Amino acid sequence: VQGSQVDAAVKGDQDIEKAIAKLDSDRERLEARLTELARENKKLKTDIAAFEASKSEGGSDARRASAALREQMSDLAAQVVALTAKLDGPDSPIAKVLAAPKQSGSGERSLADRVRALQKAESAH
Repeated sequence: VQGSQVDAAVKGDQDIEKAIAKLDSDRERLEARLTELARENKKLKTDIAAFEASKSEGGSDARRASAALREQMSDLAAQVVALTAKLDGPDSPIAKVLAAPKQSGSGERSLADRVRALQKAESAH
């Protein structure tokens, strides 16, 4: 009986070690992705600043391009927030904010709405 208890304890320790290794691997992967997204965000901010500085007054093409760039930046911000929430776990302040009821606003998608959509899409996979 004692031998089987020892075997069970060893197996449990091995399972815990595997779970910890997987969590460490996932965390490293998510941190690398977060770094990549932060780099992309910085590049987009630089691009939009350069675009704003060089655009001509009142051009509709410039407005469309600017709106598209703002949309890209908003999506990127949502990805960064979603990854941060995932890294922080269910007790993170981000998770609490996302769990709060949606507030009706200006009709544009909020950052929280974008993050919820990303989380929903991720859970569907």
